[in-house]
Formats: sequence, structure tokens, C-alpha cells
Amino acid sequence: MHQLGIPFARVEMDIVHGATRTPEFLAKNPNGRIPTLELPDGTLLAESRAILF
Repeated sequence: MHQLGIPFARVEMDIVHGATRTPEFLAKNPNGRIPTLELPDGTLLAESRAILF
């Protein structure tokens, strides 16, 4: 995204302390894994290949 000039906000998650296991995060990605990309229209992409595409 940086190379394409697309603005974004990076949010770091503390996976060691369960940040990807909270109900709020699991609502975005039920697998509880990162990366997860949330687009401006609310679409969520949770797989790295989908994000790269």
C-alpha cells in the first residue's frame, strides 16, 4: 500500500497477550489471525493473498 501511495493506518496487535482473541477482533476475523485489512467501505480481508491481490 505504501508503494502504491494508498493511505492506510497500521494497527499493531499484541498477539502474545491475546489481542487477536478479543470479541472485537474476532468479529472482524473469526480465525483470530493477522494480517486483517479493513477497507474504507467496511469490507474485511483476512488472508494475506487476498490483501496482496
